Amino acid sequence: MVRPHLEYANSVWGPTSRGDQDAVERVQRRATRFVHSVRHLEYQDRLRELKLPSMYYRRLRGDVITVYLMLTGRLKVTAGDLLEREPSQRTRNHGLKLRQPRVNTQLRQVSFCSRVISAWNGLPADVVSAPSVNAFKNRLDKFWTHRVYELRCP
Repeated sequence: MVRPHLEYANSVWGPTSRGDQDAVERVQRRATRFVHSVRHLEYQDRLRELKLPSMYYRRLRGDVITVYLMLTGRLKVTAGDLLEREPSQRTRNHGLKLRQPRVNTQLRQVSFCSRVISAWNGLPADVVSAPSVNAFKNRLDKFWTHRVYELRCP
């Protein structure tokens, strides 16, 4: 019941400071303690047992899915207004690399357009070239299986 409220419009307003991210994660941490059978476990073990991804993973996944929707034209936002494609032909993993913008302020550094680029550019070609949104989500989850229960960015 709580998670949709925590994730609503995350790509736009999502928490950027570590303290705010920890506060959102604490809400899920507390909610997992209500499950009697896993109450005694550490938080990450509770997440694994309940097959529940961390809020950090959900935010990152949501951001990358939003970029996919923008670049494939499935979202009614012109990707060119927010994201700039890398003009170089020397792209290692895939041909949909994005250019990292120069930022001068902390606010711009944590904005959606800046924070999602390194995660997007790190994806392999088979994930980025998925034919549908569901195929993209499945391939992304398979590629990021090691990140599902991470509590913070590495």
